[in-house]
Amino acid sequence: MTENLISNNLRIGVLGTERFIAGFTLAGIRDAISVNPDDTIEVKNAIQKALSTQALGIIIVQEEVLRAYSNQEKERLLSVLKPVVVLISEKKDDQHVTLARSIKRALGIEIHQEQETQKELEETQTTNPTQTSDKGA
Repeated sequence: MTENLISNNLRIGVLGTERFIAGFTLAGIRDAISVNPDDTIEVKNAIQKALSTQALGIIIVQEEVLRAYSNQEKERLLSVLKPVVVLISEKKDDQHVTLARSIKRALGIEIHQEQETQKELEETQTTNPTQTSDKGA
């Protein structure tokens, strides 16, 4: 029997600097861990603690606290299936991605929706071919 990865009982956790987690805690997220991004050991311990918390379904991690992580370590962290780990940056630039978009991408919702939209578009085009209008003729 396969384990259900999405459950109504799973919570969202947040890991980052005090400033980063403040908005999440105000929004009602109880599982928030504040870390000093300069303390690599504290960050790694906090991540391990969050990953081992069975009640968490999603962990939002401030990307800046992972600066001591190698790309390989970040990829390994992002490949965890449960809980899903989502990196969010406080930096606002051309690469900035909203929280909702990041979570959707991490859960695969965006890909599924894009496939559904493409399929609907193709079906519409085959059932309703483009017709030329003879208005005013």
